[in-house]
Amino acid sequence: MALLSRPRLSRAELLAKRLADDPPGAREEYERDLTGIVHFKKVSEPTLRSHERLKSYWRDFARTRTEETQALPVEYESGEITIGVPAPDAATIKAFVDWMATALRGRLNSHINRRTLQSNTQTFLAFWPRYAGVTIETHIQNEVKLYAASCIE
Repeated sequence: MALLSRPRLSRAELLAKRLADDPPGAREEYERDLTGIVHFKKVSEPTLRSHERLKSYWRDFARTRTEETQALPVEYESGEITIGVPAPDAATIKAFVDWMATALRGRLNSHINRRTLQSNTQTFLAFWPRYAGVTIETHIQNEVKLYAASCIE
């Protein structure tokens, strides 16, 4: 057993010492009320650009669907993903996957490939809670991922 050169502080003493030694505002930050605050992992700039690109796809999808006879539910007509917008159902997300498979152009071919479609679908499902504050149910996510994998040969 290793010998300590000084007596060990209790957890309460250690916390008090760290809050006293830390920069100004540390105690206020530690003691603030976190009720109702949603925390997300910080993401890099390229990831944020990818999110913006997919949000623009969603807006284009919503615009084309409202112009056609196959209208979207009212909450998605604007195409904006904001806090409080409910999670789309499986049929709506599958229609979005179909739209991406049909409307997007690939770099090497006239259409995007399956891997790109799957990646876009996964990113869309992952960022919805970040921007809308509502998670998409797991069984819907699984159903949509399988659909995206089977869309393009």
